[in-house]
Amino acid sequence: MARKNLDDVIHGDRSVVRSYQHKSALDDWDAWDKSKKSGSSKSDGGDRYLGGKMCFESHPPLTMPGTAFQVFGGSCSCPVVNDADIYIGFDQSMTYTARSWPWKQGTEFLFKVPDMGVPSKSDEFVKMVDWAKTQVDAGKKLHCGCIGGHGRTGMFLAALVSCYGEKEAIAYVRANYCKKAVESSTQVKFLGDHFGITPVQGSKSSSPSGDNWSIPKGKSKGGVTELKPDMFKGDEEKFHNVAGNGCIWA
Repeated sequence: MARKNLDDVIHGDRSVVRSYQHKSALDDWDAWDKSKKSGSSKSDGGDRYLGGKMCFESHPPLTMPGTAFQVFGGSCSCPVVNDADIYIGFDQSMTYTARSWPWKQGTEFLFKVPDMGVPSKSDEFVKMVDWAKTQVDAGKKLHCGCIGGHGRTGMFLAALVSCYGEKEAIAYVRANYCKKAVESSTQVKFLGDHFGITPVQGSKSSSPSGDNWSIPKGKSKGGVTELKPDMFKGDEEKFHNVAGNGCIWA
């Protein structure tokens, strides 16, 4: 099939566009995996593939407060842990194994959350966190992940930690898992509203009042104007959906 031009991308077959994105992602992962195995990769501290080591590869397991239970967090498309009983993914790039089949032992499922955003069904997210705590308490090995294991993964981990009585859950996750956890102020507010977690600044927010993590006004990336949260005042979730889920402008 011929490669789609820009007009086709904007108005045409989205499945074709996604297939190109998916192939590109697989090529990136393959190159990263080969460089890691050959010992030629160098850590750059980034959370996305840049020709070097991924941040999530070095994430330690997070111990739940007051217990010996540990939960693992990272990428749902390329998890470092391969022997977990339960895999929860928050990004559509999630990779599935035979555990997703009902007749196989183990559990895998996607609970989609927009990049930098929050769940559209908060009540179901709360139920999912409660269910996850029950599984962890039963001794199940759990891995949760998004793309880089920071924003959405950090939000889930903070929510889970709060179920063990820790109100400073975001600070706890950052201190014991990764300093980049919980990226946006939208995610911070969600955790405060639904889990009573003490608010802090999002790791990608330049100010406590909003997600001003886009490039300065008047600048652009590759000649394309950057989307900014103030373009969607009153509908921040729409901004996160547009900017974080495969949009060609993001």
